Amino acid sequence: MTARLAPSIAALLLTAALAGCAGVGTPPPVLVEIHDGEAAGGFEPSTITVPAGTEVRWSNAGSRRHGVTTEPLDAAQEPIVPAGAEGWESGVISPGETFSLRLDMAGTYVYRCSIHGEIVGVIQVEEQ
Repeated sequence: MTARLAPSIAALLLTAALAGCAGVGTPPPVLVEIHDGEAAGGFEPSTITVPAGTEVRWSNAGSRRHGVTTEPLDAAQEPIVPAGAEGWESGVISPGETFSLRLDMAGTYVYRCSIHGEIVGVIQVEEQ
C-alpha cells in the first residue's frame, strides 16, 4: 500500500509546489474607481503606491463618461511621467467600463480625467 501512495503523494506535492510558483513576481492588480460629483468626484484612491509591474485598473463607477490620460491641460507642458516612460490616453471610459494599464517603470506618474481635467491622480511606482 505504501508503494502505491508514494507516487500519488509526490504528484500532489509537485502540483502544490508549481501552484505556489504561479504569479511569483507579478503583483496583484490595483483598482482605482472614477466617481462623479463636485464634492466626492474623482479618482478613489487619488494617490497610490505600487510595485513595478502592477496592472492598474480604472473603473468608471459614475454615471458620466470619463477618461484617463497623462497629457497635461496646458499643451505647452510635458506629461509628468518617469524619464523614458510613455504617457497614455485611455479614450472614453463609459459608466461601468474599465481601462487597464501595466506600469513597469519606477517613478511618479501624474494623470487626470481627459474629460473633467480637474480630476487628478498620482501613481508612485517603486522598484520590486
